[in-house]
Amino acid sequence: MQVAKQSGFDAFMSYSHERDGELAPFLQKEVERFATPWYRPRSSRIFRDNANLTANNALWKSIEEALRTSRWFVYLASPEAAASRWVDEEVAWWLANRSPERLIIALTSGELSWTGSGDGSGVLPPALLAASLPEPRWVDARSLVGVDTLDRRDPEATGVIADIAAAVRGASKDELIGAHLRYHRRAMRLLAGGVVGLALLLVVALVAGVVAVQQRNNAQEQTRIATARELAALAVANIESRLDFAQLIAVQAFRQDPNPQTRSALLRTVSASPHLVRFQSTDARITAVAGSADGRFAVAGTADGRLLRWQAGGGELLSTKISEQRVAQVAIDATGHRVAALDGRQVVIWTPETGDAVRSVSVETSSELIASSGEQSRVLAISPSGRTIAAVATSPPAETSLVVIDGEKGSEVRRSPGDAGYGGIGLPDDENVIVDSGTGMWTRVSLRTSEREQGGEQTTPGDLYYCCGFSADARYFVWAKYGAVSAEPMANAPRPLGATTTPPLSVPLQQPNRFAASSDGKRVAVAGGGALYYGDVQGTTMEQLPGTGFVESMSFLGGSRWLVSASGSTLALWDLDRSSALLEGDAIDAPDSPNAGAPPRLAISPDGKRLVATGVQGDPFIHQELTDGKVTSVPQPVGDAFPLWSADSSRLYLLGDDGAGHGAAVWADGAIDRRWDGLTTRPGPNSGQVVAARLTPDGRNAVVVDEYGDVQVRDTSSGRLVNSWPGEPEELAPAWSARQNVAAISEDATTVAVVLPEGAVRMTDVATGKKNNLPITGGVATLFSGNRLFVSRSDNSVEIWDGKGHTRSGSLPGGAGYARAMTVVPNLNVLARLTEQGSVELVNLDDHQVLVSLPVSTPVHSGEPPWEATTLTASKDGLIVVATGAGAISRWRLTPDRWIETACRTAARELTAAEWAAETGVDPPADLRCRT
Repeated sequence: MQVAKQSGFDAFMSYSHERDGELAPFLQKEVERFATPWYRPRSSRIFRDNANLTANNALWKSIEEALRTSRWFVYLASPEAAASRWVDEEVAWWLANRSPERLIIALTSGELSWTGSGDGSGVLPPALLAASLPEPRWVDARSLVGVDTLDRRDPEATGVIADIAAAVRGASKDELIGAHLRYHRRAMRLLAGGVVGLALLLVVALVAGVVAVQQRNNAQEQTRIATARELAALAVANIESRLDFAQLIAVQAFRQDPNPQTRSALLRTVSASPHLVRFQSTDARITAVAGSADGRFAVAGTADGRLLRWQAGGGELLSTKISEQRVAQVAIDATGHRVAALDGRQVVIWTPETGDAVRSVSVETSSELIASSGEQSRVLAISPSGRTIAAVATSPPAETSLVVIDGEKGSEVRRSPGDAGYGGIGLPDDENVIVDSGTGMWTRVSLRTSEREQGGEQTTPGDLYYCCGFSADARYFVWAKYGAVSAEPMANAPRPLGATTTPPLSVPLQQPNRFAASSDGKRVAVAGGGALYYGDVQGTTMEQLPGTGFVESMSFLGGSRWLVSASGSTLALWDLDRSSALLEGDAIDAPDSPNAGAPPRLAISPDGKRLVATGVQGDPFIHQELTDGKVTSVPQPVGDAFPLWSADSSRLYLLGDDGAGHGAAVWADGAIDRRWDGLTTRPGPNSGQVVAARLTPDGRNAVVVDEYGDVQVRDTSSGRLVNSWPGEPEELAPAWSARQNVAAISEDATTVAVVLPEGAVRMTDVATGKKNNLPITGGVATLFSGNRLFVSRSDNSVEIWDGKGHTRSGSLPGGAGYARAMTVVPNLNVLARLTEQGSVELVNLDDHQVLVSLPVSTPVHSGEPPWEATTLTASKDGLIVVATGAGAISRWRLTPDRWIETACRTAARELTAAEWAAETGVDPPADLRCRT
C-alpha cells in the first residue's frame, strides 16, 4: 500500500458543516486509514477544513492552496451543501483548474438524478450544474447519516469507505478490501500473540521498568528540546508577515525550553517591529479604515458589511451591521463619536454610543470611482465636528455630483453637479469641501454659497504613476513613481516645517498600491507587495514596518504619530515616534554635555533602584528613581565627576577635583555628606580626569584610575590613600570622547587594564603594581565583566581574555562602524556594542551571533554625529541604559519576563490549538495561553 505523502493532499473534501459535520471527520479518518498496516498512521491524506486549515487572515488563500495541492475532489452531496457559497466556490475552482474526471460524489442526503444538465434533484451546487459534465463516479452514503455511533466495521460503512479510498489511491475496490482484511487479521494475531508474550516477558519488564522510565523521560526531554528549537525557527520565519503569530510561537518555544536559541527568537520577535503597539483581531476581512483626529479611535469597514470602532491601543471594539455588501470607504469625526460609511449604494451614519441604530442616505457611487481597493479615490468625507458629511455620487454615463448630508439629522442637504476628475474630497470644517484631482489641482467649494476657488498645478507625471493617498481633510495627497514617493499640499495647505519644496522619498517598492497622508502633512505611508513603509516628508527614505503581510487599508490617527493598518481580519496600531517596544518609561534629558565631546557617565546603584548620569565640567548631574521614574537635577559639587555607588546603594561618590584639594564629594540623602582629602587624579598642573572606578568586594576601598593610567586605592569612609601606582607619562587618550572605556577595573578590583595611545593594552596588578602588556595591537576600548576581559580593536573585532589577561578565550569578528561604548548584560550573557549608525547591537556570547539591534534616538545637534558622545551601561538584572551628551537617557528592560509581557500585549490574542497543530504536527501543550 502507498504511504501518505508529506506535502500536498490525496483528496480535498468539500461538504456542509451543518449537514455532515459528524460524518465528514469519520470518512476522512477511515479513508486515510483503510487497508493500512497497524504500524503506519495512514495511507492517504485528505484535506478537511476544520482538521487541516491554518487559522490565518486569508481564509480563501488557504483553501485555494489546499485545492491546488490535492489530486482528487470528494464532494459530500446534500441540499445543504448545494446551497453553500463556499462549497460552490470550491467546486468552481476545481472544475476550472483540475480534471472533472477526478471528482467523486458521496451522496449523504436527497436524491441524485444525473442528467448532465438538469438540476441534480437539488444536491448539486450551481458550478457543477453549469458545467454539464458526464456522470462522475458517485457513492451512496445515505445509510451512514443519522446513525448515533458510526462503526468502521459496519459492512455498509466499509463499502462506502472502500469506494472512496479505491479512487483516491488508484487501486481496485476488491484489492483494497482484501488487503484491509489481511491487515486486520494480522493485527488480531499479533494482539493474541502479544498477550502470551507479555505474560512471558512480565518479569523482564519489571526488571527493565526503571530503565524504560529513564529512556522514556530522556526521549520526552529530547522531544521537548527539539520542539522548542523548531518553534523558535518557525517564529523567526514569520516575523515579516505574521508577527502576532511569531510572537506567540516564540513565547511557547521559550517556555518549552529556555535555551539561547529560543531566547534569541523571543527577543527578535518582540524587537523586530519597534513601532508596533498592538494588534486587534476581528472575525471578518477588513476593507477600509480611518482614524479620528484626536488619535483615540479607529473605524473599520468589513467585507461582510459591518462597521467596527476600535479604541486604539487596547480599548473596546464596537460593531454594527449596516449592509449586505462590502464597506468600501469609512470616515470618522475628530472625536470618534460619529462614523460615516459608503458601500456604493448608500451612505450610512453611525453613532456608536447609541448602539446599533444607523441612518442611511441613498448615494449611488460607481465601483470604478471607488476602485476595487477602496483606496485610490476618496469619495467620502466627514467634518471634524461630525455635523457635515460629503460623498460623490455617479450616474450614467459618467456624470458625478457632490452630495452634502446633515450628519446630525441623517438627511440629504443638497446635491450639486461636480467635476468628473474626483481624486479625493475632504471637509476641513462645516463650511467648505476640498476636491482634490489626484494630479495636483484642487478646488475649494463653499457649502453655503457654492462659490469655487481653484488652484494648484500639475505635479504628477502624465503616465504610469501610482496614486493616491489623501489626508482626512484632502489637504495633502501622496503618489509614487519609480520607487519615489511624493507628497503635495493642496488648497494652500502649508508645507511641513515651512519648507519651500517637498523632496520625494525613496522606497523599495516599484508599484505601491496603498497610500496615506497625515493631516498635518508631515508623514506619509505606502504599502505594496506585502510590505508597509512610512517616512517623514522632509526626509529622504522610508522605513519599513514589518509584521503585517498584505495591507488592505491604512490611515493616520490624530497628527502624524499614530498609524493604523488593516491586513486580512487584523488591525495594527503603530507609534511612529517610538524607537523600541522594550523601552522602559519615557526618555529623559541627559546632562548638557557637548555632543561632540565627552559622553555622560552612568552609574546604576547595586540594588538596581537608582540611576545617576554626570556631565563634564560643572554641569548638574541627573538622579533618577528607577522604581517610579522621578528625576532630579542636582548641582555637581565636583568638576568632571565620575559617579560610583556604595555597596549598599546609600551613598554616591562623585570622584574628581573640586578645586579645593578634595578628590571626591560623598552625596547621600540629597546632600553632600563629606569630602575626601587629597586628589584622586595626578596632582599638580597635570591633574587629570577620572576614567574608571570600582569598589572592592567588601566596599571598604575604591580603586580609581585617571586619564594617565595612574591607579589609586582609597578608603571609602575617609578618602585616605591606601596605595597608588603610577601610570603613563602622557594621557591615555587626548580627546574627551576617546577616553570612554580607555580603562577598566576587574569586578574583584584586583586588576586594571588600560589602552595605551599606540593601541597596546597594559595590565596592572592592584596589590603589587606589577605591569605587563597583552600580546595585542590596535586596542581601542576595554571592559571587564565577570572573569572576562573584553578588548575592542581598531578593526572593530573584540577579543575575549580571562580576567588576568593570561589566555585568550575567543573573539568576535569585526564589522564596519562601531563606537567605543560597550557593556555586558550579565543576566543574558550578551555583549552590547554601540554602532556608528546609532543603535545598540546585542551579541550572544554563547554563540557569538547578533541577536538584535536597538535604535537610539538621535539628539538635535549641530556638528559631528553624537555616537562618540554616547555611553551605555547595564545592571545585573538586565536593565540597559544609553545616554548621549546634549541628548537623552533611554532605558531598555532586557529580561525574558519583559519580552513575554511585550509579546502578549502586542499580539493581543491567544495561540489556538488549530494553529499549533497545523504548524508543528504534534499535540499542543495543555495551556496555550500567552499570559499564565
